[in-house]
Formats: sequence, structure tokens, C-alpha cells
Amino acid sequence: MIAWLGVLLVTALLDLAPAGVFADDIRPNAWVAMRSTGNGPDYGGLPGRRGWIQVSYDPESRKVVMFGGDAWTYLSDLWEYDFTKNYWRLVRSHPDPHGPCRRDNHNFVYDPVGRRFWMWNGATADNTGRNAQPGCSQHDHHQDQWTYDAVANTWTRQGRSPDRMLAAAAAYDPVSRTIVQFGGDRALTSNTTDSTFLMDVATGRWTQLSNLSSTPPPSTNLQGAFVYMANVRKFLLFGGRNGSGSTVAHNQTWLFDPQRRKWERALPQNSPPARDLHSIVFDSTNGVVILHGGRSADRKTAFSDTWIYDPLRNAWTDITPSLLDPGPPMHYGNGVYDPINRVMLMVPGEWSTDTYGFRYDPAARSASPSGTFHLANPLRMLRIRPHP
Repeated sequence: MIAWLGVLLVTALLDLAPAGVFADDIRPNAWVAMRSTGNGPDYGGLPGRRGWIQVSYDPESRKVVMFGGDAWTYLSDLWEYDFTKNYWRLVRSHPDPHGPCRRDNHNFVYDPVGRRFWMWNGATADNTGRNAQPGCSQHDHHQDQWTYDAVANTWTRQGRSPDRMLAAAAAYDPVSRTIVQFGGDRALTSNTTDSTFLMDVATGRWTQLSNLSSTPPPSTNLQGAFVYMANVRKFLLFGGRNGSGSTVAHNQTWLFDPQRRKWERALPQNSPPARDLHSIVFDSTNGVVILHGGRSADRKTAFSDTWIYDPLRNAWTDITPSLLDPGPPMHYGNGVYDPINRVMLMVPGEWSTDTYGFRYDPAARSASPSGTFHLANPLRMLRIRPHP
């Protein structure tokens, strides 16, 4: 018994990343607590616990960028995470008088050709009190669109979005240089949509698609996970909730072809359990999608399981029992894939102030001390404001 506990202790210590890290420092098939540092005023310099956040990856600077979110108030700060330095830098503080209104449940997508981040949508209310954002109430922010230039560290207003959506799915198509948006709640009215929009990032203009598919698009959806798969040139949408206040989360897998502008239902033999608030990334090294965490349909449990989707085989695989460390239950988090360092990064969410790294290696699968960690864990609400 003592020897077994010693093995677990050594394993736990090995799963803590050093202060400066590289891809080889992240053991394959284990969720690693990064022990990152930062220059922020709270949480030991880190962004801290927050919900309904959005992050995106900049391949030029090789940094993860995060804007806004919600904790004790709506936030307008902007952060950068440098993986090789394992360091969070507060780039723009809250309240930001020269940036977008503070918000959560927004969209934040990077255009590598234009070298700028696009931000739109989200909840922007409650701009009162000591943390009110100067200038936020002086312009129409219900359908505002912004771009962020990381080199100049500046925000710029860029036209209008089709509507102010809450918790819509959005991702970037590098072939046509368009952003695809699906679903969401319209202007906080709880009127969930099943609309698909395409934005030309060269102009910032949107086009709404009619139902061109032989099969209908996914049902009304919010807080699902949406990602572009470069090897098949299609988007993957998994899970989500059928409306604000609804306990109907689902586990459907849908594909969207941006060239044909059509949705199609994928029917894999196995699927992850129904959920929302999960995170998925496209692992371009292995040509698969990695899914982790999320919240159950009854909103009472958080998942700590990890699944792999192979678009060439249309197959989901639960790899949790074979992981060296399945990691903690994660929800309200947000993940990106760093193709340079070949690692998935989960930024701080509601569950922790730390950042987690995961490097998938299908050739290095091995058993963990227990296969039970992937079961749903009790959901812990930590000063996150109520939301759909």
C-alpha cells in the first residue's frame, strides 16, 4: 500500500510542468498542471477563475490570447499566454476605456492572413458600480464588432454583427478566409436560433445561409463545441444545449462543409455523453479532434473525460481509461491547439486558476492507476455569475 502511494506521488510530481516548458516536457497522454506564472494583480499573477471565456491561438507570436469572461463582474481585460515561458501577461487591464464593452459568452477568432483577432457577440449588461467601464454606455454595443491587433495592442471597431448572439459557435475556415457562426441565443431573449452565418474577414460582412442541405442543420443550439478540421476541410459541431434554461443537452455530431455550404449529420457508432461547456480542438499533428470536459445535461456534474474523434473513420474513442492522468473536471474552460509545440492548452476556467497542457500520442497509450477518474464529478460553482 505504501509503495503504491509512493508511485502515485512520484507520478503527480512528474505531471507538474517546470517554469519554462517545451513540447517534450509535457508527458504524452497526461493532463499536466502547468504551474504558470503571470504579471496580473490577483491570483498570483494569473487571470483567475472565470466563466464563459473565449480564447484563440496566434501562430505568428505563438501565443494564446484570452479576452473577457465573467467572475465577480463582466470583464474587459485581455491576456496573452506564452507556452515556452509558461507565463500569462496582462496586456490590457479591466476596465478598458478604449476597448470593447466588458462581456462574456462572446466569440473571439483569429484570422492568420489578416493577422488580427475578431471579437463580437456576448452579454454586455450591468455596466455599473466601481468596476463600470468608462465609455461603454456611450455607443451601441449590442451588435458591435471589433478587431484586435496584437502587435500594436489596439482594438478597432469593425462594422456590425447580424445580431447580438449569446453562446454561439464560431470558427475560422482558412481556405475561404471566412468565419462560420452557428446558433446561440438572440440578444438575451432566450430565443435560441439554428441560423448559420458566414463572415468574410476581408470586409467583416456577414451572409446568412438558407437551408441548402438535403438534411436540416442542427437543432437550436448554444454552448456546443465547434472546430475546423483541416484534413477534411469541414467543421465539426458536437453537443450543446437546446435553449437557455433547458436541461436538454445532446450528444449529436454534425459536420459543416463550407465549400458546399451544407450541414450533414454524422452517425458514429459511439459518442461522448451529452454535454455543453466542453472544449474541442483540432490536433493537426495527428489529424484528430480532442474533446475534454464539459457540463452534464442536469447541470449538476462536470466531466473530466477525454475523447478523440477521427474524421477519416467517423469514430469517437474514449481514451480516458488509458491516460496517465485524466486531469480535473473542467467546464467553463476553453482550449486551443498549439501546432508548433504539438500541445492542447486548456486555459483557466471555473475549476482552477492554473493552465493545463495535454499532448496526445496514439503510440504512447498506457493505463492509469484507475480508470474511474473520467466519471462525472460534482459541479463546483465558484463566484461565477448565473447564466444560461
